[in-house]
Amino acid sequence: MVSKKAINSAVLGAIVVVIAVGYVMMNYTPIGTTSGEDKNFDVVAFQWGFEPQFIEVNKGDHVTLNLSTDDVPHGFAISEYQINEPIMIEEDTKLEFIADKPGIYHYYCSIPCGAGHDEQGGYLIVKDPLEPEPEISTVTSAQTDVEITIDGIIDEEWNQATESIFTTLYVHEDRKIFAKSLNDGEKIYFLLRWQDDDANNDGTTETDRIALGFDISGNADIAMGAAGVPHVKVPQRTIGEGVVDIWHWKAFDSHTESLNLIDDEFAGPFEQLKEHYYRDDDNKHGGNNDLSAVGVFDEESQEWIVEISRNLVSGDTAVEGFGMIDKQFTPGSEYKIGFAVWDGGRGETAGKHAVTDWGVLRLE
Repeated sequence: MVSKKAINSAVLGAIVVVIAVGYVMMNYTPIGTTSGEDKNFDVVAFQWGFEPQFIEVNKGDHVTLNLSTDDVPHGFAISEYQINEPIMIEEDTKLEFIADKPGIYHYYCSIPCGAGHDEQGGYLIVKDPLEPEPEISTVTSAQTDVEITIDGIIDEEWNQATESIFTTLYVHEDRKIFAKSLNDGEKIYFLLRWQDDDANNDGTTETDRIALGFDISGNADIAMGAAGVPHVKVPQRTIGEGVVDIWHWKAFDSHTESLNLIDDEFAGPFEQLKEHYYRDDDNKHGGNNDLSAVGVFDEESQEWIVEISRNLVSGDTAVEGFGMIDKQFTPGSEYKIGFAVWDGGRGETAGKHAVTDWGVLRLE
C-alpha cells in the first residue's frame, strides 16, 4: 500500500513541475520573435543622405523601416544585420528585422547614385537597457581676465584650465578630442587637441578638420558633415527635427586655397534646409562669421592644436523657418556641445568623419 506521505510527496512534486513549466512558458521567447517593442521609422533616401540619420532602438525591438527615395534609386544596407534592400522610385519598401545585436551600426547606400554616394549613410543605435548609460563629458569654461591670443600656441593661461576628453562613437570609434575652454566675459575661447599621423594642409589630399556643434533647438541629433553638394541649396546635414550651430575649422580650404579657415555653419531638418544655404563663406549665408581660429600641427607629438574664439553674444542672423542660428552664451549657464573630426590622410571628407556624442559646456 502506498503511504499517505508518498502520495503527498508525489502531489507536491507535480505541483512544483507545473509551476516551473508555467514560469518557463511565460518567459520563453521563441527564436525569431522579440520580447521588445514595435518601432516604426519612415526613412527617406536622397542624394546624398538618409533622413533620419540616426535610428535608435533597444535590444529585442521589432524594427520596421518604411523606405522611400526622393530622387533616384538607392539602397539601404547594414552589413552586420545582413540587410541590403533596394529603394526604387515611386515604390515604398517595408523592411522588418529584430534588433538583437547591441551596438552602433553604419547603414549606407548600396546602389551607386552619384558623386556623393560614398558619403551617404547613417547609424542604427541598438541600446541594451540593462547596460548603464555612458558618462557625459563636460568641459568647463573657466573665467579669465587675460585676453587669449589665437595663434595655436598653448600659453600659460591654458595650463591653468581643466582639460576634458570627448571620445568619438561613429565611423571611427575611440578617437580622443582633448578640450579646454576659457571666457573673459566678452569672448569664449577653446583649445582643442587630437592625434593625427600627419598634417594634411596643403591641398594635395583631403584636409584635416575639426568642428564644434552647439544644439540650438534642444532636440537635435549630433551629426555634422555634408549630406549634399557644398555651396548650393542643399542641407549641410540632416539633424532630425533639431537645429545645430556648427563651427567648422579646416587646415586647408580648397575653395579659397587658404590655411586655417573656420566657417560659421548651421544644420537642420532636410525639408526645411532645401531652400537655404548653410555656409557663410561670403558672410551672406549661415550667419555672420564672428569666429577666429588658428591651428598648428606638432610634428613631435603628432597632434593638431587648434585655438578658436568668438564673442559670447554674436552678430546673429535670422533664417526663415529656423530663427536665429548662432548659439549665444551667458556665464553661469550650460549648453550641449559635440565634436566632429576628419583625418584627411585617410580620405575623410564631408560625411566621412568621427563624431562624439553630446556633452556639456559649462560657463563659469
